[in-house]
Amino acid sequence: MAGSRASCTVPLIVAAVLAHIAGLLARELTTAVAATAAAGLLGARVHRAGVASSTRTRVFGGALLAAIAGAGIVRRDLAERARAACLAARGASDAFVWLEADATPGATVRGTWAWRHCRLPITLRVADGDANAGVAVRVRGAVVPGGTALRGIDVTITPAAHTPSRTRAWRAAINRSLDRAFGGGEPAAFARALVTGDQSLVSVESRDRWADAGLVHMLSVSGLHITIIIDAVARVLRWSGRSRTQRDLLAVGLVAGYVWLLGTPAPALRASLTAALSLAALALQRPPNPWAIWALACAAPLHDARAPVDLGYQLSALGAAGLVVAGTWHRRQRHTTEPSPVEHRTLVRAMQRVRRTVVREVVTGVIATGVTLPIVLWVFGRVSVIAPVANIVAAPVMSLVQPLLFLVVLCAPVPEAAAAMAEVTRVALAITDGLAHLFAAVPGATLRVAPSAAVVVVATVLIGAMIWTLVGRTTRRRARTGLVVTALGALPWLDRVRPFDGACALHVIDVGQGDALALRTGRGRWVLVDAGPAWRGGDAGQRAVIPYLARHGGDVALLVLSHADLDHAGGALTLLRARTPPVVWDPGFAARAPHYAALLEGSGRATRWHRARRGDTIDLDDLHLEVLAPDRAWLAASRETNAASVVLRATCMATATRPAVRFLLTGDAEAAQEAYLVSTTGERLAADVLKVPHHGSRSSSTPDFLDAVAPTMAVVSVGAGNRYGHPAPEVLSRYAERGIALFRTDRDGSIVIRAGPRGPEVAPP
Repeated sequence: MAGSRASCTVPLIVAAVLAHIAGLLARELTTAVAATAAAGLLGARVHRAGVASSTRTRVFGGALLAAIAGAGIVRRDLAERARAACLAARGASDAFVWLEADATPGATVRGTWAWRHCRLPITLRVADGDANAGVAVRVRGAVVPGGTALRGIDVTITPAAHTPSRTRAWRAAINRSLDRAFGGGEPAAFARALVTGDQSLVSVESRDRWADAGLVHMLSVSGLHITIIIDAVARVLRWSGRSRTQRDLLAVGLVAGYVWLLGTPAPALRASLTAALSLAALALQRPPNPWAIWALACAAPLHDARAPVDLGYQLSALGAAGLVVAGTWHRRQRHTTEPSPVEHRTLVRAMQRVRRTVVREVVTGVIATGVTLPIVLWVFGRVSVIAPVANIVAAPVMSLVQPLLFLVVLCAPVPEAAAAMAEVTRVALAITDGLAHLFAAVPGATLRVAPSAAVVVVATVLIGAMIWTLVGRTTRRRARTGLVVTALGALPWLDRVRPFDGACALHVIDVGQGDALALRTGRGRWVLVDAGPAWRGGDAGQRAVIPYLARHGGDVALLVLSHADLDHAGGALTLLRARTPPVVWDPGFAARAPHYAALLEGSGRATRWHRARRGDTIDLDDLHLEVLAPDRAWLAASRETNAASVVLRATCMATATRPAVRFLLTGDAEAAQEAYLVSTTGERLAADVLKVPHHGSRSSSTPDFLDAVAPTMAVVSVGAGNRYGHPAPEVLSRYAERGIALFRTDRDGSIVIRAGPRGPEVAPP
């Protein structure tokens, strides 16, 4: 009986964790009911496979897991209320911020806002004051909510009487040492990502390249890196003559300290606990149950009720589940495979071993990719077909890169030694990045899609059925139960569609160095203004714009191309093919750009093109659009595409609950066009929100133009660390002198400004 109880307890642990996660993910009433029902069915199924199969036992199991799911629903609700209370208290005088990096006037730094029990991420643009990383500071100035974090706009910081955060100071010191050793640039950005988890300096192009190759998970500290670290530490300690138990304890202790230094991110915490539990089971000479270890490791980050919403946690947990599924399948294949009659031959046996190893790794990669497929499709709009093969080739190189990076950090007190070690590491990093280049360039390596929520639900059900089949000895009844449970558990995906509150809004989508703006009407339709840049092997239309629209829902009624430059129109062809807007407005300027000719040829008959000219207007629901430029006279005198930019004023019409809000969208207009607009447009140039012309270059945002527009808010769409130096410091000072709240996509990510009851207000993207 004891053995039977143990066999029943293990699946109950797994089922309990799954039930609680389902409850934490359920936000609306329908999905909460579905999650509870799925947990109840799963509980009944688990007990039926255990010590007893009586109706009373099955009812008890179902009720238990339904209660656990209900507890998750309650916890999530309480967490959301607490978060709302924290956001409301963002201006509290006794609140303070722990800085993640050194802060100086003009710098933008990240940190953690703290007030009583509240802890929220915050991004500060510092106007006055300085402090070192890890120091607690008081913040005076405008602090507004935005996305998943707070934003401080042109704030003044002063030291606060609170204990500094040593982990933040140490992380910043490690980042500085890596920058010095590698001399900045892309190698330093990769080194930061792989050692401290700071991916802020990794370029969009590099991230996309690694994603297309199926290697982007290697840029975050998770299971692979923890395994490499434990293996490297164990090899070093083996030379010390210590016992295996002592080596394992030291390795786990060092990894625990490393995860604490990182700030205990959910993926690293889960991976380290998985390793610790596995080693503990081996030390106790008890066969580890992989599913029990997976469940306990995934449960640890759930002290934060919002953890299951975090993308890193989801990919880490599902990827680990895929490895467990693959391991179960491989063990069964090993038991059912009959030995070959020629296995006595050494060469043949070696070849068979290599073949089995390659097949095992490829199948493992396919299963792990399949398990994470719904999330990857939904968030990134792509799936890397070549990922299983790419990971087999790149993993050995990464197992060399990670220890070398730690040696660079350890050599930091001796700059010459750190620089020499960095040169060796630079070669290994170049090889890894070269593999990403190689695999991403393979034809058909990546499939790009724009799935709806319904498609993702169907994919989740199919993946769940696959897992159920691979893990269990499938019978018809078991398969039916698995499909029902998976289908109900998949319904929380429908919650991932952003609820639309009916407010007219401007969405400035973060596409790096380029523009992609989306105006949303009160009925949920979109007017897109530009589609972001393109680069070798990809474009922002596929990477960012299409997934963003899919998450929010709604049809594209109009596409406006401000001008033909690649950083504005690069993603347009992909967007036209995926969403097929009925009308496209553009200036009709005879651009000498190959991509523009391809855009005209590939748009299809379903789309009608219109040359936008001054005076053109259109009304869509509660949104009124008016073209202010170019006019025929100006266009005839223009010699560059920037000067031919479409300047559009969009007005969210007034309603009974809110005033009218005006947005001025300027493309890459420069000083000459700004002066022409001021002299010819008059009061119609005034707006509440301004899209900063030409990404904030020195040749735009003239004082007369800003005085004529007189906005209260402005948004600049710009790439982090761009080679143009956008936005220019003197341009930023003009906005600051006029008290215009300025938001930047390179610091704030995607930005939403909607028509609120008292005018324009920032909302989560």
